Amino acid sequence: MVKYIVIVSIAFLFFGALEAQEYADIPIPSEFPQRIKLLYRLDFDSDFFFIAQNAGPLIWEAYPGPFPQQDAWYHTLQSILGANDKIAQTIPSEADADLFTQAVSQGIPVFIHIYISGDANAGIIQIRYTFRGVFSESFTFENTFETKVPEENDLLSHFWLPLNTDLDIFLNQVIRPPLRIHGPTGTLVYGFSKEPLVIPDTEYIFIDVPLPGTYAWRMVHKRYVNRKGIFMADQDHLVLTLPRDSFSFSDFLRIFDGNNQRK
Repeated sequence: MVKYIVIVSIAFLFFGALEAQEYADIPIPSEFPQRIKLLYRLDFDSDFFFIAQNAGPLIWEAYPGPFPQQDAWYHTLQSILGANDKIAQTIPSEADADLFTQAVSQGIPVFIHIYISGDANAGIIQIRYTFRGVFSESFTFENTFETKVPEENDLLSHFWLPLNTDLDIFLNQVIRPPLRIHGPTGTLVYGFSKEPLVIPDTEYIFIDVPLPGTYAWRMVHKRYVNRKGIFMADQDHLVLTLPRDSFSFSDFLRIFDGNNQRK
C-alpha cells in the first residue's frame, strides 16, 4: 500500500511539473503590457534657482559650480526614466494640468510628481516625490531625501538613483502579471469579475486582478461537477487550475435538487 502511494505521489509530481512547464510557455497577451507609459512633472521651489545661483562660496565652499540649469534637471531625469526597462514611454505633464485628470484622460496608468527645494544656509537640497497608480488608488508612494548641491555630472550619474530605486519597486506593484485560469471549454467562472468569465476553446483565460488578493471562486459546467474554492493570488501564485470531476450518481440527484444548476 505504501509503495502504491509513493508511486502515485511521484507520478503526480511528474505530471504536475509537466503541466507547470506547459503553462509557463503560454505567452501573456499584448493587452496585459509589462511596460507602461508614465506621466511626470518636475517642479521647483520659486526661489530655488535664485538661492542656488547666488548663495556664494561662503555657504558652499566645497561646491565647484556652476549650478545645473533647469534644462539639465529635466534632461537627466528623462534619461534615467527612459533607461528603466519597465517604462515604455515618458510623457511630461501639461502646464498647470491636474496630473490625475490628465493621466485618466490619456489612459496613462502611472504618474509621478517631483518637487525640489533648497536650504541655502546648509548647501542642501530636498527632493520630494509622489508616485500614483491611476487605476488603483491603493498604489500610492511618497518619499523625501536630501543631498548636497549636485554638479551636472552628478545629476546623470547618481543623483536620481534613490528615486529610481523607489520607482522600480513601485512599478513592480502596479505592473502586475495577469491571473491565468485553466479549465474545460465553456466553463463559467465566478468570483474574479462582475460578470462571469467564460473559458474559451484554448481552455485557459487571462484576467487582471489586484495582487495580493484572496478570491472565492465558483465554476459551472454542463459536463463536470460544479465546484467552488478559495484562491490566494500573489506574484508567485498566478495560475488557477479548475477541477474536472466527473458526475457521480449523487451528483445527478443534486441536479434534480437544483443544487448544481447555473446561478
